[in-house]
Amino acid sequence: MFGLRSWSVLTLLSALVPTVPATEAPRELYYGASCLKDVHLELLKSGIIPEVIDDFDPTVAVYPSWPANRTAVNFGNIVPIPVASPQPVVRFQAPKHADRDVRYTLVMTDPDAPSRLNFSSAEIAHWIITNITLSKGVPSAPELERLEDGPDALLSYNGPRPPPGSGAHRYVLILFKPASPTGNNDNLIVPSERRQWGTGQVRQGARPWAKLNGLVPVGANYFQAQNTSTMQ
Repeated sequence: MFGLRSWSVLTLLSALVPTVPATEAPRELYYGASCLKDVHLELLKSGIIPEVIDDFDPTVAVYPSWPANRTAVNFGNIVPIPVASPQPVVRFQAPKHADRDVRYTLVMTDPDAPSRLNFSSAEIAHWIITNITLSKGVPSAPELERLEDGPDALLSYNGPRPPPGSGAHRYVLILFKPASPTGNNDNLIVPSERRQWGTGQVRQGARPWAKLNGLVPVGANYFQAQNTSTMQ
C-alpha cells in the first residue's frame, strides 16, 4: 500500500492545493484516498465499477478541483452546479517510479442521464482531453490556452446540467493511458455527439470509447451534482 510519504505530487499548479469545505466529505478521506486501494474501494462502492468502467487496479490518483471556490472532487461529494460549471484544474498523484513519458487521456462522463433510475440517455460525454503528462496535469482553461505545449481538448468541457428533480448525478472523471507500450493518442476518435457518446446505445460511453481507441483506465474520481430548482 502506497502512503503519502512514498508519493510525489506532480502538478502544474502545485501551490493551489484545495481545501475541502466542511459541507463536503471529511478531509481524512480526501487524503486517505491517495492510497490506491482506497480509490478502488470508492469506485466499487459507488457502482462506477462495473457500471461505467470495468474493474481495474488504479495506478494514478486523480484530483480535480476548483481552487477559486476552494472545492475539490472527493469521491462522491456534492459540488454545486455553478461551482462545477468552469473547467476544473486537475492534478495527479503517482508513485515515483511512474512512467513520465506516457501521454494520458482524461474524460468526464455522466452515467445518470436523465436520472440514476432512468438512464435512457446515458452516458453523456462532458469532456475529453488528451496528451496529458503527469508533470503538468490539467490547468484551468485560461492557463491551458496560454500553453504552447499542453494537453489537447478533443471535446470541450461541458459542466453538469442535471434536469430539475432528477436527483444527484454522478460525474465521473477517468484517466486513461494507451493499452500498448507503443500506443499513442494521435488518432483518437471524437464521439459524434455527447449523448451516449454517439453510440446510440443506452449507458454506453467511456468504456466502449476507450476500448475502441486502445486505452485502459489507470485512475478515476467522481463528484455529484443536483438541480434543486422546481420542475416546470
